[in-house]
Parts: sequence; C-alpha cells; structure tokens
Amino acid sequence: LVEGGSALLGNLFDLDQIDEVHAFVAPKIIGGREGFTPVGGRGRESMDRAIQLADIRIEKVGNDVYLTARVKRKGLAINPTTTRA
Repeated sequence: LVEGGSALLGNLFDLDQIDEVHAFVAPKIIGGREGFTPVGGRGRESMDRAIQLADIRIEKVGNDVYLTARVKRKGLAINPTTTRA
C-alpha cells in the first residue's frame, strides 16, 4: 500500500511496481501546461503503451468517485495477493 504524490507514484509505475489502483476523483478540473498531474515519472508516450486496468469498480462517495482496479500485465490482471519476486 502506497499513498504518495505524483513523483512517488510515477516512479513506482515506471518500475512496474503497481499491482492495484485505488483513486478518488473529485468533481473538479484543473490543468494547463504547468498543471499538476496525479502520476509523474516517465509515463507512457502513446495510448497503445498505456497502463491497462482490469476488474474496475466504481463507487460514489459523497461528491467524489472512488475507483479501484488491478493493473493488467501481458493480458492478465495481477492478483494482489501474489508475492512478486
């Protein structure tokens, strides 16, 4: 379990260390060239290389949306109870 900012989350995604995502989405939009991003790091350069999610669950919590999902790898969702070497 990791709770962190953009840099930490981005680095963990870059190192392929994220198995499951839990995210709250508020009904607000910010952005722009200098805007904040929830995931920093190197990222992905195209949609076909994007990190895919599976077993997506969405729940409304107050005015926010709570999303949970597993990260897909090689066509399969990672089982979060499996220990990775």
